[in-house]
Amino acid sequence: MTEVPAHDLAALNAYIDGWRRGDAKAIHRVQAPAYHLSGVPGVPPVPREAFVEFFGAFRAQIADAGGPAVDSTAFMEIHGQIRRQVGDTTVESALFVVPGFGAGTYAAAVRDGQILWEEACMLALKIEAG
Repeated sequence: MTEVPAHDLAALNAYIDGWRRGDAKAIHRVQAPAYHLSGVPGVPPVPREAFVEFFGAFRAQIADAGGPAVDSTAFMEIHGQIRRQVGDTTVESALFVVPGFGAGTYAAAVRDGQILWEEACMLALKIEAG
C-alpha cells in the first residue's frame, strides 16, 4: 500500500478536525476551488463558494433538531477512518456521529493538499455519541 503524502494527510486532518469542531472556515480553508459536498438529504451539491453560508444554516437546522448548539465546538465525532491512496488521490471514508441528531458515512478525496470532494450518506438510525 502506498503511503499517504504528508501534504494530503495534513489537509485531511485539518478538514476532519474542522468537521469535529463545526468550524466552517477551517473546512473551507483546505477545499479545492472545484470542491463540492454532496449527499446531504434534500440539498443539491454544495460548491466551495457556497459552503460557509450553507454550513451556517446546516448547523442551525441540526441544533433545532436536537443536535449540538450552533456555537458548540463538539459538533461531530468521526469513527473508523479508512484512508487509501488511489493513483495520485487519497480517499478517506468513515462513520460520523452528530450527537443528538444522527449519523452517517462519508467519503472524501484529497490531492495536492486540497480536498476535492466529499460524499455523505445519512443512516436511517440514531447513534448516540460516546
